[in-house]
Amino acid sequence: MIDLDGQVSQRDFSVLIGVSEPAVSGLIKRGVIRSEQPFGEQLLAYCSHLREQAAGRSIELSEERAGLAREQKLLARIKKQRELGEWAPIENITLVLSRVTAQMASIFDSIPIQLKRQFPALTADQLNVIREELAKARNMLVSVGTEAVTDAAIRVADYVDEYDDGASTEE
Repeated sequence: MIDLDGQVSQRDFSVLIGVSEPAVSGLIKRGVIRSEQPFGEQLLAYCSHLREQAAGRSIELSEERAGLAREQKLLARIKKQRELGEWAPIENITLVLSRVTAQMASIFDSIPIQLKRQFPALTADQLNVIREELAKARNMLVSVGTEAVTDAAIRVADYVDEYDDGASTEE
């Protein structure tokens, strides 16, 4: 006969309710049951916990649903912005900027050669000055492109982190 007013070990409780001992330990850690409670109270607390879960009212389930709702809301807002042409994946922006930068660098590199062909009187020193200025411009172009991608990534991260402004998913 089981004494409902007596203490029971985690091992015995796990055997009685048909779960593992670590599962009982998890119940204690989450505050579902307390180890100092008599067996009857533990059993009532465990059954109450199961009823809450079955009814969909458990804290874990509520948190899961809230997280899912936030994700759905974010996806809906991103979809709307994409449809309006206000959203582009960072990977696409990075790809476009890197291609443009590479093309511009190629054009910058060809300028001294074209100048020398058109103006044979240009000296090596003059061409070096031109090359140096073009290198500065190329480096600035790369820097601006990198900063733009970094800024876009930060803005996306901020948007994702702070998108929950109380607006509804339907907007």
